[in-house]
Amino acid sequence: MIELQKYYKQSENDKHAYEKLVDEFVQAEAERQYKMREAQWLREENARISLLKEVYNSREKDILLKQAMKKEMEWLKDNERRMIEASIQQQNAEHEAAKAREAGAKKNH
Repeated sequence: MIELQKYYKQSENDKHAYEKLVDEFVQAEAERQYKMREAQWLREENARISLLKEVYNSREKDILLKQAMKKEMEWLKDNERRMIEASIQQQNAEHEAAKAREAGAKKNH
């Protein structure tokens, strides 16, 4: 009877040791999986940050390009306006010179 009690006691101890070992393995696996998920979350976060930086840099380049294009268009428009004004002044000067020649020719006749 005592042998049987020792056997059951040993069997119970073995069962508890086995359950403890299984719990340790389960805990270790859970920690490993959590670390893997945490690493994946970190990679995803870094990818999001990188993508946002890329988007912001691209947007900044677009804005700077649009500003440069706007300045160039304004310069072209101002340059064209100056050229037209110079042409008008030249035409006016030529017209005034022609009028003066005509007036001088009429006086001489």
